[in-house]
Amino acid sequence: MADLLFKYRALEPWQYLLDIIVENRLFAAKFEKLNDPMEGMFTYAEDKVSADFIKKMLAETNRVGICSLSHTHNNTVMWSYYADGHRGVVLGFTVDKTHADIEAVSEVTYPSAITFEAYDGSDAQTDALGILSKKHSAWQHEKEVRVFSRTDYVPVELRQVYLGCQMPDSQQALLRHLLGRVNPDVEVISMQRAQLDTGG
Repeated sequence: MADLLFKYRALEPWQYLLDIIVENRLFAAKFEKLNDPMEGMFTYAEDKVSADFIKKMLAETNRVGICSLSHTHNNTVMWSYYADGHRGVVLGFTVDKTHADIEAVSEVTYPSAITFEAYDGSDAQTDALGILSKKHSAWQHEKEVRVFSRTDYVPVELRQVYLGCQMPDSQQALLRHLLGRVNPDVEVISMQRAQLDTGG
């Protein structure tokens, strides 16, 4: 099986989770809608980068949609924050990087400071995606991968579903039944506390 990327989610609102499962797609939000208020922030030397170029870069950050995924499915902090305190799910996908709707797939890096330095051949579109592929080092436990989309949704192939260790048995049974009907090839796994990574 190809390398999987993971999305942590609460069960509610149910319609969003159902859309992912049934339609095999993930929503791609604009950067200002993401949960970190420092998204897209950077410093630069005003004497080395024109205001016009910075304006073009900022316009590019607003053009694309961003879908945030992770290399890891078992980070206890992310289960707590993004998957309703271990009552939600982690969904494992493959992503076709060559799909026409996908502009780029980038590994996020975590520098202590995000600085833009102009270079020979600087391109506003490329450099904007570069800025959006950096986050403060406080977020490095997320091991994030960003999919930049030309549309509101990123097409994906659902391969695995991890059920949170705090999810009630009745909800686990319902999800297993749903997935068995919609996509019986999806591997459904009940997450155990001992499998959680508490190392950060």
